[in-house]
Amino acid sequence: MICAAVMTAAAMFGCSGSDGSTNEAVSDAGGSSAEVTEAQRSAETESAAAQTTAAAAGADEVTTTAEPDPEERVRAEAQLLLDSAEGAGLPESIENKTVRRLAHTELDPAADENAPLPSTELFRLKYGGSVETETVSADEQYDRLAAAVMSNESPDIFPTDDMNAFPKGAVTGLFAPIEGCVDLGSELWRDAQEGSGYFTFGGVRYAAVVEAVPRYVCVYSRDTVSANGLEDPAALYAQGEWTHGWFETLCTRFSDAAEGRYALDGSCYQKALSESSGVPLLTCEGGLLVSNLENAQLAQTQSWMYSLAQQGVCFDQSENNWQPREAGLSDGKTLFVPAELGLLTGSSEEAERFRASAGSGMMFLPMPREQRQYMSARLRGYFLCAGAPNPSGAGAYLDCLKLAAEKDRSAEKERLAVKLGWSSELTDMLDECYRLAETAAVIDCSEGMPAEQYNSLFRDTLDFSMLQSGYGGSWEDTVSELRKQTDYAVAALNDPEPIGP
Repeated sequence: MICAAVMTAAAMFGCSGSDGSTNEAVSDAGGSSAEVTEAQRSAETESAAAQTTAAAAGADEVTTTAEPDPEERVRAEAQLLLDSAEGAGLPESIENKTVRRLAHTELDPAADENAPLPSTELFRLKYGGSVETETVSADEQYDRLAAAVMSNESPDIFPTDDMNAFPKGAVTGLFAPIEGCVDLGSELWRDAQEGSGYFTFGGVRYAAVVEAVPRYVCVYSRDTVSANGLEDPAALYAQGEWTHGWFETLCTRFSDAAEGRYALDGSCYQKALSESSGVPLLTCEGGLLVSNLENAQLAQTQSWMYSLAQQGVCFDQSENNWQPREAGLSDGKTLFVPAELGLLTGSSEEAERFRASAGSGMMFLPMPREQRQYMSARLRGYFLCAGAPNPSGAGAYLDCLKLAAEKDRSAEKERLAVKLGWSSELTDMLDECYRLAETAAVIDCSEGMPAEQYNSLFRDTLDFSMLQSGYGGSWEDTVSELRKQTDYAVAALNDPEPIGP
């Protein structure tokens, strides 16, 4: 059975010259050679002294005109934002100045980790406010939220970013409507209407979305590309030629099982490639869940993925306890590792290991396209938690977060350049991925299904066509086996009232 096979498979970056002492000639002015030499020496001494003085003055000038420290710079940026907030509709004051946040990350670090983000500083300047985060592991985050809500100890806000808490959090009553907390119809939030509308269930919106952010990117090493005489994917992208066809060509030219070279590895290349179709497995439209299991465009991409795998370009993870090769990119044995963008930008140990495996030649770009270029995306924002003790403070903080979104993004790029040594080429590609996330996003909500349905139905559906060692199969087989179960799961959430006697 496909389900059984899939579940089994899942258990798986100095000056020289004469001093003139022997010259006995007399100058035209009647002076001796000794007099001329002494004059020269005096002039040289004065010149050297002048240069030293100028250098010292220059050093003083550099010191006195140095950039302000990060904290002062962020404070100045926040003050400018505060000055511009007059017409943004922010509340004048809040009674409770502490907002409680539950997440598996702290608030994103700025360029200097001692400096707050502009949005955080804006919240402090305007309201004297602060955000306190209870940090738990990613695996515990949702369960911790459920326990907190049930024990009447709710946090105020919970991030939407992981795309794994909706719709189940709305269905089970862990989230409260966002409308009374944030005015999504205001000028400040007007450009976020579509993103926030994604988190609609039963006619109620549950989240305020600041922006769409890239999710999966295709990571590779330019050292490996060069060593194998391959075309640089980033150059192909710049020329508008980064297609499924070119991707397949590079994969087949690189792969050689006898030498242990496989073009594709990682923990999410199947889903990343599938979403390059522009079609997610499950999505939310108009407040309803929609299954795309039988979408023709998704089927076309999945069939291409199956054909690609049959050409032996994927590392067989069943031979490595269903794990990717740790050093794949750095040892030149792997060409592409599609990965979460956070593994390139994050500060976790996992992110540091991944960047080390990519090495100094690390580069990334969007996944290849078929007809149109798409970008797997997340929606960055917050849910308001049911029973939140400080909804008005949460709303004021979210307003500050939205107002400072561009400044926060700039701080993040500065952090990448200063702390991680990113070149302008890398940050430019990051900007391109963000542009695509705003204009051509592919947003999947299958991870937000109830745990029992996600684990048994949706977790590995998109992986099946590329599984190795006899575990995989065609997309047609997948659809045939999962159609009824998927349709039922979607229908049950869209209409939770029981049917029949």
